[in-house]
This record gives sequence, structure tokens and C-alpha cells, in this order.
Amino acid sequence: MMNQKGHTLVETMAASAIGAMVIASIATSMNVGTTIAKNNHARLLASSALMQQVETLRSTDFDTVLALGNTFTNTQVTSLPGGSGTLAIANDFNSTDIRKVTATVSWTADGGRPMSSSITTLISRKGLNAK
Repeated sequence: MMNQKGHTLVETMAASAIGAMVIASIATSMNVGTTIAKNNHARLLASSALMQQVETLRSTDFDTVLALGNTFTNTQVTSLPGGSGTLAIANDFNSTDIRKVTATVSWTADGGRPMSSSITTLISRKGLNAK
């Protein structure tokens, strides 16, 4: 019997199958990682839009805040896929001098899943620390 060197067809096919599984799992991991990164970026944009809106509200005259509509927009909101901003101004304290304002940013995440983020603050005619 001769001393044969090399790999059999079965060994080559097994190695190819293992290599294909490794490549497929790497591709899947990269796809999942990219989706997570995109969603985190969208959450960061939404948080930035909300903080910007709250600072705008806090620097706006109280009566002007009361007259605002129920939507807002800024560059972060418009850069989100399907992004929109809403305001809800509530009189939870039965007072003419204080309001609870909730700003919400909604957008569509990868895969069409609706997402939203909100922040609530108090706005007062004389400031919250007025004496």
C-alpha cells in the first residue's frame, strides 16, 4: 500500500462547512452590531433634541410657552427617520403660575419599530426658585 498524503473529500467538506459557519456568524454579529449602533445613535439624537427643547422652553417667556402649539422641531428631530416632536402642557397644580411640560420625540427605528423618548419639566411664571 502506498503512503498517500493529503486530505480526503470528507475532511475538505467538513472544513469548508466549519469555515462557512464561522463566516456566517461573523456577518450576523456585524449586522446586529450595526443595528444596535444605529438605534443608539437615534436615542442620542432624541435625547439631544429633548434637552435642547427644554432649554428653549426655560428661556422663553411664560405666557409665550402657554401659547405654544403641541409640536416642535429642531435639527436633531428632523434627522431622525420619521422624527417628530410633541409638547404637552398641563396644569397639574391648579395654578396660573406653574405648568408641567412634557416634550416627546418619536421616530422609526430600524425594522420599522416605533420608538419614543420623553422628558418632563416644570415651567413657572416667576421661576421655580422665586421667593
